[in-house]
Amino acid sequence: MDNPDISSWRQRDHQFNDLPAHVKGFVREQLKLPSIHAETLLPRPRMSVLDLVNMDLPPISSGQDAYSNIPWTFSFFSPSQPINDIEILKQVIVPPKGLVAKLLDQAKQCWLDGAESLTLPGVSQNLPLWALQFWSDLLLIVYPARVLWEQALTWLQRDDLNLFQDQVRTTCEALATVSWSGNLPALSTDRTQFTKATLLNFLSRGWLSDEEVDLMIYLLEAEVKLTLPGRNIHFVDTVLSRKILERTGWHLPRKRQPLDCNRH
Repeated sequence: MDNPDISSWRQRDHQFNDLPAHVKGFVREQLKLPSIHAETLLPRPRMSVLDLVNMDLPPISSGQDAYSNIPWTFSFFSPSQPINDIEILKQVIVPPKGLVAKLLDQAKQCWLDGAESLTLPGVSQNLPLWALQFWSDLLLIVYPARVLWEQALTWLQRDDLNLFQDQVRTTCEALATVSWSGNLPALSTDRTQFTKATLLNFLSRGWLSDEEVDLMIYLLEAEVKLTLPGRNIHFVDTVLSRKILERTGWHLPRKRQPLDCNRH
């Protein structure tokens, strides 16, 4: 469908919730982070784990900054045009998660009412409206992933692993090539694909979940098929093994979440 004549909708006292579906879709598109800027501001999906950990990212609000005492009269949305230099977004403090969520919710109606940019406490320049999507991706995807990988790398530096430096070095070399986002390569067409985040619990003292046990089973299966191609060997994952045991009268505890056992 062609883009709507937005002049008949914008700044016409319309309410976003009452708009036709195709007009709502067009408004949402105006607030999305352009892909060309996403490539510059966000870590690329193929970036390695180590590069993600070492990447310079904008600081997050600590709660003791310009966002800690915002006047109730402060207006975040402005009809003025935003600054063209997006590099400033690498230095601007990322607003608190709750504030970003609130502004994202308001942005659609504000754009419909004529807003063109964002204003923030302590920031003199007007920022593009899509900065909200940028901050949302940082807060919900990028920062949580980086924190978890930082914890995993810290775990590898523990004193009690000093006797296993070859294994630690091999792991770090792997993390210099493994991308931080996406799925692990499928071991076969009929097997579940696992996200890269599945690897995190192996670098901790946490209990392994069914998913992580299945990953090890599939890896073992692939290795056995490679080394013993003529043998008729079958591997059973946790889902099938649970069903078999229940059919024979055994009852395993239901699937549990991994526990954090003294993570250091």
